[in-house]
Amino acid sequence: MLILAVNPGSTSTEFGVFDDKKPIIREKIEHSGDELAIPILDQFETRMNCIVDHTGDYLQKINVVSSRGGILYPMEGGVYEINKGMIDDIRHGRVDAQHAANLGILIAYDIKEKFSIPAYMVDPISTDELWEPARVSGLPEIPRSGRTHSLNVRAQARRRAEEMKKPLRDTAFIVVHIGGGLTVNLVKRGKICDVADARQDGPFSPEACGGLSIPDYTKLCFSGRYTEQEMMRFSYGEGGLKRWLDTSSIKEVEERIKQGDKKADSIFRAMAYSIARCIGGLMVCGGKIDSVILTGGGSKSKLLVSLVSEYISSYTTIVVYPGSIELEAIVESTLRALGGEEKIKRYTSRGT
Repeated sequence: MLILAVNPGSTSTEFGVFDDKKPIIREKIEHSGDELAIPILDQFETRMNCIVDHTGDYLQKINVVSSRGGILYPMEGGVYEINKGMIDDIRHGRVDAQHAANLGILIAYDIKEKFSIPAYMVDPISTDELWEPARVSGLPEIPRSGRTHSLNVRAQARRRAEEMKKPLRDTAFIVVHIGGGLTVNLVKRGKICDVADARQDGPFSPEACGGLSIPDYTKLCFSGRYTEQEMMRFSYGEGGLKRWLDTSSIKEVEERIKQGDKKADSIFRAMAYSIARCIGGLMVCGGKIDSVILTGGGSKSKLLVSLVSEYISSYTTIVVYPGSIELEAIVESTLRALGGEEKIKRYTSRGT
């Protein structure tokens, strides 16, 4: 079975053609600033053309197309059939936010219509499986959100369960995805039950400020020093390492540490501490934890892994899966769904 997997990111479009689990074509196209300057949905043609240009004749031979799930509204993770209601919700703005991954859904649906093949999305970014106590904050107007790096988090939890030769439903993991953003996830029985997100109340990350003092943040909001847009950028894009050290590159920070930059060393250690603190909190809530899994691009940093491990290695096993396996996760979830191992879910439009 030939599967086209589509994974658009904020600055790139990743895709591949797989013969079952075997990759035949695999590409990641970086987009120019001009291409990214226009609204997300207006980037459809550019990103679609990337896929058409690099898949050639295979596009007419594929049996299934699957995309990374985007930001729709809070829902369970899993595999969803892409239907017209989903497309209408994205095109008419009936979603919580527009994200590049939503383009993947539009692309998959377009290919579905042209070639009369099934189209699916896998583990939407807006996956929300929080336990009820985890959803409640101290302010009714602002409930906690379970939005996370659901595709890679669930895939890495499944990978670890297979290595342990245990059914996913019998496991409990803390999965830490370290990228520009950063999430610490309690994954119990295959569900993402709680999340500490660097864009919300979690640790700080290379680009996100993490949890802050509400009184001090409120004063800063009304100080007149920053616009609303600038304050929002502190939550993701201009916070964390970027704000402290004027770079979001972990490699660059490590190089500065090697050269004796004491400020870089102090802030990097503080980030590791903030990650470990959130891991510890979720370990207490999760009961017996089988493993802590460090993943995402940031887990390629041996220094960061070492610093985090110093705090938690005496409590549980630490496993490092550097980078992400998002294309593989899309394909494997699709195959499980088509094979009957996983239920294909139906999306209900907000417009109905």
